[in-house]
Amino acid sequence: MGMGCVEIYEFNIKNDKPSLVIEGQISNVSFNECHEFPAEGRYFTVRLSKTSNVDNVRDKKVNNASVYLTDDRGNIWEYIASVRYPGIYTLLEEDFKAEPGVSYQLQVISDEGFYSSDWEQLPEVEPGPMGDIDFEETVKQAYVYKNMERVLIDIRGVNVSVGLPEVLSSDPVFYRWTFAATWVFRATLVSQLEDDYQCWITDPYYLSNYVMHKDNVGGYRNDLFFLKVDGNDRIFDRISILINQYAMQEGYYNYWKEILEQDERTGLFDPPPYNLQSNLHAENPDLEVFGYFGVVNEQAKRWNFSRTDLSYLVPNTWKEFCQNPNILPAAKAQCYSCFNYGTGIPTIAKPFWWDE
Repeated sequence: MGMGCVEIYEFNIKNDKPSLVIEGQISNVSFNECHEFPAEGRYFTVRLSKTSNVDNVRDKKVNNASVYLTDDRGNIWEYIASVRYPGIYTLLEEDFKAEPGVSYQLQVISDEGFYSSDWEQLPEVEPGPMGDIDFEETVKQAYVYKNMERVLIDIRGVNVSVGLPEVLSSDPVFYRWTFAATWVFRATLVSQLEDDYQCWITDPYYLSNYVMHKDNVGGYRNDLFFLKVDGNDRIFDRISILINQYAMQEGYYNYWKEILEQDERTGLFDPPPYNLQSNLHAENPDLEVFGYFGVVNEQAKRWNFSRTDLSYLVPNTWKEFCQNPNILPAAKAQCYSCFNYGTGIPTIAKPFWWDE
């Protein structure tokens, strides 16, 4: 098992010539069918960027390309370049999804030339229904600095896991899980009648790691993530986490696994290597291309959690923080408006799937 709906990875390399990076994925779940998870709809996207010949310089986004998806039945769909997000191309088809037995190819035309992926299908081994999501109270140990000394402390939290269905084939199932969290935040020092008293916060960088697992038998639980509880304001009221489960071909699994292993070897802020396994090709052999186009079997479940689900008390420390006279007013901005919450994207519009 390894320890990600949007992941951001930069392919910075030392090379005399910039190279194109293409990252895209489609699944057997359409935009409209995402509502059944429940979740907001999401379109399939392709991300285009160019590697730099200077380390630690953000890749240049490619905005003037043409991007197409085709299948072996002669259908062609065009991705539309995003005005708001450079380098992102979106397939604006609300009912499109990958179909079993159909092969798909991604095609990109840039100023430099023509690029295409291998023909890809949904994985031959179709997993059973996604298992239940559950948690177990646990304690982890970690080093922190107190009074300039490095000390080992206990961190209370919950370990969240998913049940894996039995594998009915002689071939393994290759899994990847990602997590999207939304939680309620209330501004303690403002009237409950004010519009900015309560917000729903979504932060794509919280629980942004993904988990990989190759399963040969099924019928057991697989760990997904650890959620700290003490001092974690995300659980003071309620947190809702959409857990996406992707079953994929072995090649696509190895691509994500190589990125994960590189992160674990070099640290969070180091760029992954450019020479990852790829199924993309340039028509001109003098051009280089990296990345991957994947076709996956997608399932998802939403897991809701609050501090009241624990067997012990976790205090809500926000009021104490906001009323502390020793804390500078600038640090208390979120006490007066939920729009000032320190991370993520706040909104006062309750998600349609949010149950009180």
